[in-house]
Amino acid sequence: MFFFCIKAQIIHLKQLHLLGSMEVIIRFIVFFALSYVTIPVIRDFAIKRKFVDIPDHRKVHKTLIPALGGVAVFICFVLSFVYS
Repeated sequence: MFFFCIKAQIIHLKQLHLLGSMEVIIRFIVFFALSYVTIPVIRDFAIKRKFVDIPDHRKVHKTLIPALGGVAVFICFVLSFVYS
């Protein structure tokens, strides 16, 4: 009887661990999708409002580079901590 109770508790703990892992995976997918959608929106906003790095003779890039790319990543990063 005692052995059966211990075995049942171990199985229960393994199930809880699996649920915790699934929760982490689901959160990762949700916030990955959120950043995947947010980055182009912020990029278009930066280009429209002219928050861009303009190329010149000292720069390597030849086109306009939006300067707010890190903002979208930061927003998703902060939201992931607020959510959890």
